[in-house]
Order: sequence, then structure tokens, then C-alpha cells
Amino acid sequence: MNNPTTMLAQVLVLTGELSVQVIDSHSTRTVTLVAAGATRYARVFLAGTAAAGTTTGAPYDLLTAFTNALNAAPASAFWSVTLLPAGNVQIAYNGGSGTGQIDWNVGTGGTTIRNLLGHTGSSTGAISVNGVKLGAYAPAGTIIATAADESDSAYQVRPVSFAVATTAGGTTYGIDAGSRTARRSVRLRLLPQTETEQGASEYLTPAFPPDTSGSSSRWTSPSTTYYTGAYADSAHEFIAACHRAPGELGVVINGLQPLIAGSTSDYDVGSLEAATARAEDDLFPLSVSGWYKYRDLVLRLTRTARASR
Repeated sequence: MNNPTTMLAQVLVLTGELSVQVIDSHSTRTVTLVAAGATRYARVFLAGTAAAGTTTGAPYDLLTAFTNALNAAPASAFWSVTLLPAGNVQIAYNGGSGTGQIDWNVGTGGTTIRNLLGHTGSSTGAISVNGVKLGAYAPAGTIIATAADESDSAYQVRPVSFAVATTAGGTTYGIDAGSRTARRSVRLRLLPQTETEQGASEYLTPAFPPDTSGSSSRWTSPSTTYYTGAYADSAHEFIAACHRAPGELGVVINGLQPLIAGSTSDYDVGSLEAATARAEDDLFPLSVSGWYKYRDLVLRLTRTARASR
């Protein structure tokens, strides 16, 4: 499977305290991502790396914010938290000596940070200098997909609040508010049906939660906010939450790899159209007729702005 090219990320509402214990060559300390009583707004990757995250309109990049928190005490780049080309999150220890470890269960709300990053376990384990710990899943609050297929309409610009009529004499008159909407219809290809169908070294967002008795409620009563459970997130839950969470989506269609590589920095900001949120059409058709391992995802999007990391 090729590396994913497409990503959507919703705004995550982070309410404090969210902290973990870190052990590295600098010290054993509590690292706080969000202080007690505070609220921060974030997206995974598709957000400003210098944003403060204090408003829904300017969320910060969760990966950059966590990296900065880890490195605040040593005042040096001991740690880095990055999105890999495969779609999972890597935690790297670059400290001067010894090993580094993040304990998710020591602190307050550390498992929420862990789950949002797509990691598992009670800790990262001891990571040697220049070593890494890889996420087991795509990060939560995102849809990461292989590609959009050839039916992608690209953005089509249409007027908003526009009235026009042609008189009997053939003259056309219009009233135009001066606003335009950029709309796009896109079909994302080859999402695993559930995490069970995920291939080796594949970190795409599953279409659905696990098809088990323990996850039954996630099918019929999905979370109204982003999902922070210990399982992988799903596209089904992302869509259920996206119009209930504040802020807009970060979107990149068929351009994720250059963003990860740093050769480009722009992405789209927008929303899912109401028809998608209401699931007026079948959102998850089979990728291949009669084969249940993979599902496509049919979306209608609007773009309100271009933004830069």
C-alpha cells in the first residue's frame, strides 16, 4: 500500500489538566500540555505550528505543542513528535545520553494525549538516544486515506446570496452579495473497513469501529466530540462529531506527502456539507464490489480559506 495522500483533521477541545511523566537525561518531571482549568484548541498536523490554540479559529498543531512541552525544561530539542509518511505519529528521543521515557499513566489525563496520538500502552518504554516509538494507529480526530479517486471534482466556485432574473425584453438583472463558496465532491479510496482489516505497516483511518459486541455502541451512538478511547478512531465517528465540535476542519486532498516532507505548507480550512453530515447518500460504499475489506468514503466539502502550517 502506498503512503496516504489525503488527510482531514477536526478541532480538538483540550481541557486541563493534561500531563504526563517524563524521564530523560535532564530530569524526571511532570510535563503539562494543558494546565488545570485551561482550555486549548488543537488539530493534528493541519494547524499553525506557532498558533497559541486559545481560539477555535486558530488551533495549534497538537504534535508541535506536545514537542514544545516536552522540551521546555531542558530548553533543548530532546524530543520530537511528528507525523510520519505512513500516517502514524512518531515520538523520537534525541537527548544527550541515556534513555528517555514518557509514562502516560503518571500525571493527569496522560492517556488522553496517548490516545489522540494513536499510541498504546502505559508508557513509551525506554527509548535510546536517536531511538523512536511509533504509534499503532492513525491519530484520533483525523481521517487519513490513501487517495481521492478520479471522480474528485476539485473546488468549484458558486455564488452565495445571489438572485438573478431575465426580463421579457431579454435583459438580465442580478442582486449579488459578493460572496462565493468553494465546494468539492471527493471520494476517498480504500479505507480499511475496521482496524481488523488494517494491513501490516498500514495506518489509515478505518471506516468503522471494531465490529464487536464491546464496540456496538460506537456504531449506533457515536461520540458527539472527538474520540479518545483506547481503540483506533474511525471515519464514521469523525463525521458524527465534526459538526458538533467547534471550529473548522483542516483538509489536504492528494497533497499530504509534500506537507509532511516540508516542501509545501498550505492546506485548506473548511467544513463537511450538510448532505454529508446527514448521510443523505451512502457514505461508505465498498471499494470493490463484493469485497468487504475496504470501504470508500464519499464527501462533499466547502472551503472557507487557505492556511499555512
